[in-house]
Amino acid sequence: MHRPHAHSHPTLATLRRVAAWTALAASAAHATAVPQVECRALPTPAHTVQQVVAPRIIVDGRPMSIVAASSTMAPEAFAQFYKTLWKGQPNRPAFVENTIGPWDVVAHQQDQCFYTVQIRPDGKGGSGALLGIGALDQDFGMGAPDFPAPGDAEPLTHMLSKDGVRSGDTWLLYSNNVPTAVVGWYTHTMQAYGWHPDMPPGNGPTGTVLMFSKGHRHAGIVVSPLNTGATITLTVMSP
Repeated sequence: MHRPHAHSHPTLATLRRVAAWTALAASAAHATAVPQVECRALPTPAHTVQQVVAPRIIVDGRPMSIVAASSTMAPEAFAQFYKTLWKGQPNRPAFVENTIGPWDVVAHQQDQCFYTVQIRPDGKGGSGALLGIGALDQDFGMGAPDFPAPGDAEPLTHMLSKDGVRSGDTWLLYSNNVPTAVVGWYTHTMQAYGWHPDMPPGNGPTGTVLMFSKGHRHAGIVVSPLNTGATITLTVMSP
């Protein structure tokens, strides 16, 4: 991984969190929430098609916006556009690069704004990308999940969004327990907290899916396996 320029301090841990949540937020198109991200928009190569996915969300207490982009350029050329844009001193580029899951990621910090470009092949010789912009000088705090979770569950990251009149509160948690134990905990414990199952646990693309409701609030839980333990992706939608 390249060493960042003196005016650019994104760490690999930050890069991994932002990359994961950029992809997650992109699955909830048109999410909006205050406050506004006050950072310069990212330029894109010519003939790039863009769609605003999440103009204003809050990730780990900081406001962020996400744009989806598609281009006929190969992924390597699309990434090079940003590496050239963010070129620093010789041997000290003002960006970091890494591969996270299916994405090649290029990231850059300018003043109090943090930019990430996640790129992967579109299967037709071109590129699909997610462009993330975060404001580092605004921190509203991550807080703690206001939702039942196994006792050993550790918050990893947090996202707030708004879809129309409904607010979304999404947490990524880690548990040392195996996925079947986590699923069993939710299956047998939620009614004690006033949450009622909307359907039996089912299989999803990344793990076991559970759905619950409590009054006008609805919760979706995805329990995914890891080499050790499990992740819990928890989203609560409220009016």
